[in-house]
Amino acid sequence: MCCYEKERQGRTVITNLRKPCRYLDISSRQCTVYDRRFSLCAECGRMTVRHALFVSWLPAQCGYVQRYRPWQAGGRRLA
Repeated sequence: MCCYEKERQGRTVITNLRKPCRYLDISSRQCTVYDRRFSLCAECGRMTVRHALFVSWLPAQCGYVQRYRPWQAGGRRLA
């Protein structure tokens, strides 16, 4: 979800699943320039613990949600 264009509508953030980052490999769901993503992609932002805990647009399947919000991830927690 991090690699898709987002739009704010009032207090809600809408993720547009039709507009992935140009560096996202849709089939593998991996960034093709991961090691250089911050220098190559102006829209790519660093994920922080604060983001992981508080942003509303991260889905329950997100590794950050599973690690830092296990109550939202259905009790699953990554080691």
